[in-house]
Amino acid sequence: MSDSEPILLLIEDDPAHALLIKRAFKKATYSDQIVHLSDGQDALDYLYGKGKYEGNPHSPTLIVLDINIPKINGLEVLKQLKSHPSKRTIPVVILSTSMHKADILNAYANYANSYITKPVDFKAFETKLIQLKQYWFSTNQLLESQK
Repeated sequence: MSDSEPILLLIEDDPAHALLIKRAFKKATYSDQIVHLSDGQDALDYLYGKGKYEGNPHSPTLIVLDINIPKINGLEVLKQLKSHPSKRTIPVVILSTSMHKADILNAYANYANSYITKPVDFKAFETKLIQLKQYWFSTNQLLESQK
């Protein structure tokens, strides 16, 4: 991974949610780059170096992925990532408003590393994101290629 490689890829179509996520990560002293993309097609292009990212694939340390995103939904993005040998080790955390059992089962069936629901309360949302940051960047053991 190069020095300019993002550490966190946020795939979220709701601008308000994206802003809250970025603020919470900054509050949790997360100072590395966060790349925010708002649809599944753009995310896959970014990860595989296609379209406007031609020839420049990326492998972030962590992907935070919403399910209900335009063009290609989050579960399909997850499925494509986890089926590709060079991308399957990237941890993917689903961050969604959906509490539907089918969505949760589908996420884990496609090898999501975690499934977190977005609380309605801002403080609870912020607390969950701070815990997420602490776990994935402090507690969890990453592969050397993900650091």
